Amino acid sequence: MTHASPKSDADRPVIFEHADEADYAAFLARIPMAESFRRKRLIYRSTFIGRWPDIRDWFAAPLPIRIGCLNGDKQAHPTYPVSFRARSYLYYAAMTDRIRLDYDFLFAVGNMRVAETMEPLNAYEGLDALVADSAKIGYSATGVQAALRVVLPRLAMHTGVRSFGDLRQHHLDEMIAGVDAFAARHDTHIFRNEKERFPAGFQRSWRVKTRVLQLLLFQNGNDVIRPQIIQDKRKPIASPRPDLQEWANRWLERKRVSLARPTVDHMAVSMRHFVTYLSTRRPSILNFADINPELFNDYLRHLQFDIATRTGAPLSINARRARAGTVAKFLSDGAAWDWPNFPTRPILDPNDLPKLAHRVPRFIPEDQLSRLMAQLPSLECEFQKAALLIARWSGARRGEVIRLRLDCLDQYPDGPSDCGYPLERLCGNASCLCMTTPQGYCAKSSSDGSKPTTVRSGMTRLATWSAMSSFAAAGGCRQTICYNTP
Repeated sequence: MTHASPKSDADRPVIFEHADEADYAAFLARIPMAESFRRKRLIYRSTFIGRWPDIRDWFAAPLPIRIGCLNGDKQAHPTYPVSFRARSYLYYAAMTDRIRLDYDFLFAVGNMRVAETMEPLNAYEGLDALVADSAKIGYSATGVQAALRVVLPRLAMHTGVRSFGDLRQHHLDEMIAGVDAFAARHDTHIFRNEKERFPAGFQRSWRVKTRVLQLLLFQNGNDVIRPQIIQDKRKPIASPRPDLQEWANRWLERKRVSLARPTVDHMAVSMRHFVTYLSTRRPSILNFADINPELFNDYLRHLQFDIATRTGAPLSINARRARAGTVAKFLSDGAAWDWPNFPTRPILDPNDLPKLAHRVPRFIPEDQLSRLMAQLPSLECEFQKAALLIARWSGARRGEVIRLRLDCLDQYPDGPSDCGYPLERLCGNASCLCMTTPQGYCAKSSSDGSKPTTVRSGMTRLATWSAMSSFAAAGGCRQTICYNTP
């Protein structure tokens, strides 16, 4: 972000002086807290002023002394208690334009509890309305509110800007510069936990929060640049075998010409995992020409114990087949394109791929089927009988029968009626029942009598559903069994 914008009227000179005790006491009186703790706050201020009568001397002190509570310290026993216990006073002095806190100090403080200081001073009034506006453009209101409660206090205490209308692009640019400067310090381990993803995670987090604020300010009409979405902003993952990964990348670039991007992205994951497997399990492999069927079978066995990153569960059969198929296609393409150091014969036998699970055949147990068919004559509606006979003999599921049209039978001059609906595609090899439709229900002949005209009706769904319900109940069976036939 490098945008030159005019400074706002809120940028005002700083006097750098201590706050009066009476003013600070009046401020504390507006905050709900125990009287004993309010007196402690005043004592902390007096102790701080006694240590640094001139506030400029505090700014000149080393950053660890100014922070007070360092990494590993308990709040009850900070390394430098005077500065740590006076943080609330420093926040008040910055919010009332007596001082300007530098970004090194503001970013070194990990958990900045400054909301109680902003509220009595009406800093950034209208925050809730801005958060509500963010929900209208697709942001999570909770996430935006959490981000702004971190960014806005630091902007206010460094720039003196305490209203949304006065924020400009150069304020955001200066904050990002402060983030980068703090991340480049050599002593950040004093303030940050080693388990944190620092500095990469720190910088990325602050850029995301600042971008959210920038977008809201742009929507609000402030003098800021419209944030741009950076395509492919993620850095490529470093490969343990760059020599092998280079050939995989060349192959993927060719595939991007003819395949959809999500497909190529999945193929890239498969190739990255295969190269990682070679580097960890088969470090003696010099190039792809050393890969043979025995090695590839070991890779297939390795996939059985591979864990998906997102779910933490073993890879599914489809995922294992996809990864193995991608690698096999890569090796065969490389050989076909005369790339050097590629295997000259197939290394994957399709029979070695993990077998897919087959669906249970459609059937109704014989004892239940006999009870159901015994109730068929009791149905008064001929159309319901027809629907149930189709379900019985065609093998179609209940939903497939419901989706049949009433005019699905074709009539021919020679007399027989054939099902015009492709039940064989729905039911595999199950035979279709040919039957004559009730006159006036399913078809009306055209003028020449050779072909019926199309007559659509909503009766199929109602008739089939009610028939199956009453049919199963009369037979003493659950309705759910009526969608399976032999």
